[in-house]
Parts: sequence; structure tokens; C-alpha cells
Amino acid sequence: MFTKIAIVGPLASTGATNSNSVFTVYGSPIVFSRAEEVILLQAETKAVLGNTSMALDLLNLLRVDRKLSRLPPTVDVVDEIFKERKKELIGEAWHWFDLIRYKKIKNNDPEFNNLITKGGIYWPVAQEVLNANNSLEQTQYWKN
Repeated sequence: MFTKIAIVGPLASTGATNSNSVFTVYGSPIVFSRAEEVILLQAETKAVLGNTSMALDLLNLLRVDRKLSRLPPTVDVVDEIFKERKKELIGEAWHWFDLIRYKKIKNNDPEFNNLITKGGIYWPVAQEVLNANNSLEQTQYWKN
């Protein structure tokens, strides 16, 4: 569908002298955070702390940069920030974490908030991993 990180191949294919290398060469930089992500996180923080005007200014900063129209002050700023995060950060594996924060902020989905409270948002530890290391324990939610 789309690629944000291009993997070229093993180091050996680049003509390096060590043909036994197991390192992989990436054709694009691995981005851990971008200015857009930081701005959206800052907007989210401002909105949660009650400074919706500043949050909207930050969100509109990105929208104008993308040649989109500015949002009016009447919008639900939190909803708009998370819509923008969903579009801006597609394919960067942020959506699950965004969903958890969004549900905590909105606090309007009792079933999901119960899942958060009980620890169901954390993945279970694989049985093979538990078998290989008896110092590990299954996460509480996934214990039967």
C-alpha cells in the first residue's frame, strides 16, 4: 500500500568487504518522531489542560501548512486533533496508543475504559516466552 521505511538489504549487498555481516541497510531514515507529531502532542496537551485556543492554533498551524482550511473555534478540538493524528501519522504505529489516550480523555466509552482499567490494553505474553523464562509472569488481565 505504502512504504515509509525502505529496507535495501544486507550490508553485504552494498559491496562491503565483510560478506558475513548480518546488519541491514535501510534506504530511508528511521524516524522516531517528527515535528508534526510533536506539534500534535503539544496541541493535545493544551486541549486536555483546558487551553483549547492554543490547541486550536497549533492544529491550524499544521492544517495551513498542508493547504487545508483553518478550523473554527466551535469544533471539538480534541476530536480534531486525533483525526489529524490519524491522517498525519498513518502507518507509523501510533494509532493504538492514540486510541487509548483518546478514550481516557473523552471518558465516554465505558467498555473500553473498563478494558484500560483492567489492563486489557496490554498484549499477553506468549506461552513460549513464559515457558522459556519462568521469571516472567503473564499480564494480570490475560491470566485464566
